[in-house]
Amino acid sequence: MQRSTSVFCGATVARVIACLVAAGAFSACGGGDGSSGVGPDGKVHQGVGVSGTLSVSPTDVTIVQGKTATVTLTLSLKGPSPGTITFASALTPGVSASYDPPSLSGSGSTTVTLTAASNADILSGATPYFVGFVGKDTLLLDGLAPHITLTVRNARPSISVIKAGSGAGTVTSTPAGINCGGSCSGVFDLGPITLSAAPAAGSVLTSWSGVCVGTALTCTFTPNDFGNIVTATFTSTAPAMSLAASPSPVSVQAGGSATSTLTLTRVNGFADAATLAISAPAGITVSANPASVTGTTSTLTINAAASLPAGNYPVTITATGTGVAQQSIALPVQVPVTAGGGSIAFNYASCDATQIPIWFAVQNGAGAWTRVSPSNNTFTFTLGPTGAYAMVTRSGADTVTSVTYATATEIASIAAASPCGSDAATGTKRINGTMLNASTANQTVSPTIIIGGAQYTKTSDSTNAFSLTGIPSGSRDLIVASIHSAANISRMLIRRSTNYANNQNIPTLDLNSAESFTPPLSVLTPLNLGGDQFSLEASLITATGASVPYYSTTFLGAGGNTAFAAVPDSLLRSGDYHDIFISAAPATGNDYRAVELLIHSANITSPTSVSFGPRVSGIAVTTISTTPYLRLRGQAASQGTYTAGALARSEQGNRVVSVEVTAGYAGTAPATWTLDIPDLTTAGYDPSWALKSGQSIAWEVDEAGGDVLPFIGGNPTNNAQITIAGARQTSATFSVSPLRTLRRSRGSKTQLRAAAPFSLIGSPWR
Repeated sequence: MQRSTSVFCGATVARVIACLVAAGAFSACGGGDGSSGVGPDGKVHQGVGVSGTLSVSPTDVTIVQGKTATVTLTLSLKGPSPGTITFASALTPGVSASYDPPSLSGSGSTTVTLTAASNADILSGATPYFVGFVGKDTLLLDGLAPHITLTVRNARPSISVIKAGSGAGTVTSTPAGINCGGSCSGVFDLGPITLSAAPAAGSVLTSWSGVCVGTALTCTFTPNDFGNIVTATFTSTAPAMSLAASPSPVSVQAGGSATSTLTLTRVNGFADAATLAISAPAGITVSANPASVTGTTSTLTINAAASLPAGNYPVTITATGTGVAQQSIALPVQVPVTAGGGSIAFNYASCDATQIPIWFAVQNGAGAWTRVSPSNNTFTFTLGPTGAYAMVTRSGADTVTSVTYATATEIASIAAASPCGSDAATGTKRINGTMLNASTANQTVSPTIIIGGAQYTKTSDSTNAFSLTGIPSGSRDLIVASIHSAANISRMLIRRSTNYANNQNIPTLDLNSAESFTPPLSVLTPLNLGGDQFSLEASLITATGASVPYYSTTFLGAGGNTAFAAVPDSLLRSGDYHDIFISAAPATGNDYRAVELLIHSANITSPTSVSFGPRVSGIAVTTISTTPYLRLRGQAASQGTYTAGALARSEQGNRVVSVEVTAGYAGTAPATWTLDIPDLTTAGYDPSWALKSGQSIAWEVDEAGGDVLPFIGGNPTNNAQITIAGARQTSATFSVSPLRTLRRSRGSKTQLRAAAPFSLIGSPWR
């Protein structure tokens, strides 16, 4: 990184040099009168009798951190010498110069030894200048101050090895430092490095990629100064098979049928038949043709009963073959509702207990609210073209009331996408283990373990043991992230589809093991910031659900690029998405803006532009009623960018109440988005779950444009993006008069916080 130097004129030598650097040409900076020889101030100045040149050789210089290099400065005077001439230079931080001799009494040369400190900035193409001076004034010579093109190399570049592919093997280095195996990264003296691959029995090395390329078992390269990432791909030679279905998920109308093609990939000579077994819920029948696959495909015919409500129905397909491991895949079957409405089922049977509503109600069109009782944790109801559903979930003493107004098609899409998959779930399980080779825990690196909404962050280097609590039930991906600003020392680990028993001691999480990897950086360029400060966080959505953020940056300032640590393409699976949320707000004020996007494959080759929308106006919160509980109205003047929907949310103690509406429900974006907390008591709603009069409340009002459905519970889709603007505020008590709201951060449906310095909390639309 090259640092800038402040430039100003003054009497000291350092300031004289800096002034010369800024000016380029030699010119007096200390108040000389420009006369020949010695001026009235007793100092030497440019004159007819003093001229000449100062040159440097060589002009291209490379130094390794902790090492030295030399250049020669040559002074050629024309005319009498003004006296002893001393040399100095304007160098970058971490680089110093010594002169032999340090001064000349006339024409001649001096040898300059440049020394780079062991922690000097890594530089490419810096241009330090050299000058000669007498007394406190620079000796003014003909031409420009000579400069060199200076490069500072990393003395101990790091190298990280990622092992990929279906096979196994080890990678070692010469000089020693990597034995991957267990140690997949190391630092080395600058110079050629040789990596050697040793495939395990039944595996072959397919290729090297990254800074090392080719297919030979050894690869020699000279590391660069920053990210030296090498991927060694080992391919298994043992017979195997894998399954995939397309389309997946598959949509089937009630009373109708659809097909999906199951593709069986045969690996390493597996040629026997694979027998298919299918498990489907009631109302869904699936047949495979053929059921014993001797080729590579089988046609799956899915039939949905005519009485089946719209919703999500998971199907499991298992293939068994001789001499190969059994393989299973999930095929979600989604039953949509017709445009005119129909029966819809929210199926929470596979969700954690904390995600299952303790109360559920619906409103058909503008009719009365009606409570829905579950059957096997499934809430089934009928809607016309538009309607609403409301629910209450509980986690300990916390309750969340959420109300969604949308079209029947949108509500059915949410039900079909699995109601328990939208938020990062928590639960009651606990696991114990050891995390090894994580970066030092400090203010910039926080090694973190995540399963759904459960999170453990290492804050001390004195112990590697951990206990992770609040884990949701069911199959979940485990994520470990130790993210540093220097990507080449960041490490991540993803352990797929874990389902550990409560209080289980799990296998060691080793960030130098074969299952760990170095995450590449994906660069984003925020546009239309308007001077706002911005922050970013990244989380993952996979087939097993959403997770809390594994990476975040805060208070990044008011411009420039930002980046997030990504999962490389080689480790991504179908249905994996990076959930990126960038929030912007002024240093002072009440408004905020945000962009949230879903990305499967992160762009790591060039920056991706992300544009914020305009600020919103006309945001107010008023009281509708204080009985049977406090009911608020949130309003925001509609703007052209934000035509997809709006949201109002309030938090008070351990109670959260949110109301969201889509443009589809309203028919079109209204002139003013109006979001009322409805009276739900006629449907059996308990007022203890609601807001209370006379107590502090934090509230926010948002409006949004873009692809809203994937962010309110619909199926995630690649490159879906939502643009948000709003405001938020915390008040001691709520009054009837309109209050401007202040949005400083974002929160999950179960978490809002009081206004604080600009930060990130969680997506308001997830």
